[in-house]
Amino acid sequence: MICNTVLGATDYEWEVKNTRTDEITVIQKLSSSPTMTLGSNLPVEYNTNYEVRVRALTNTMTGNYGSVCTVKYSGTSLTSKYCGITLTALNQNVFCTKIPDATGYQWEVTTPS
Repeated sequence: MICNTVLGATDYEWEVKNTRTDEITVIQKLSSSPTMTLGSNLPVEYNTNYEVRVRALTNTMTGNYGSVCTVKYSGTSLTSKYCGITLTALNQNVFCTKIPDATGYQWEVTTPS
């Protein structure tokens, strides 16, 4: 995720609310970078909405949180080069995009209609 850069910001503080559990996590980046990777900073749940807001910090001031942005974690997908291929062997590998901290993956294979 990327927020608008604030001139003079030395840090950004992200507030993330899991809308299913109402659990709120505050992530302080300790960096002037306006980016944050949700799945690298807290455990995320499949098919779950998160309300995210961010504020900038400087050496002397703490800003107000901005407006809430709702994001949904919907899982992973096949690496694009495997979409629409014809398998040439029953043991042919296909790969999906890795999810940080995933302990397993479920695959659904369907016959084209």
